[in-house]
Amino acid sequence: MASPAAAGGLRVEEAGADAPVTLEGVSAWAADEDRLVLRDITLTLTPGEVVAVVGASGAGKSTLMRLLAGVWPNARGTVRRPA
Repeated sequence: MASPAAAGGLRVEEAGADAPVTLEGVSAWAADEDRLVLRDITLTLTPGEVVAVVGASGAGKSTLMRLLAGVWPNARGTVRRPA
């Protein structure tokens, strides 16, 4: 799989306050761009929905949170989140 830079990067879009959080085709690489930690994630979280993110160390939990915040540079796909 191509590196995030070659793949066009991550697109983060702001939506209305009541909008769901969505990820479409999101893949993310480790900080050194050497290891794929999330692959082609498509997910919709509706307002008020409770979600637990669990997994082993290095599984991509913190990377997912950074993607939602729009601060992870080594990714591609689209994240839509409430403004």
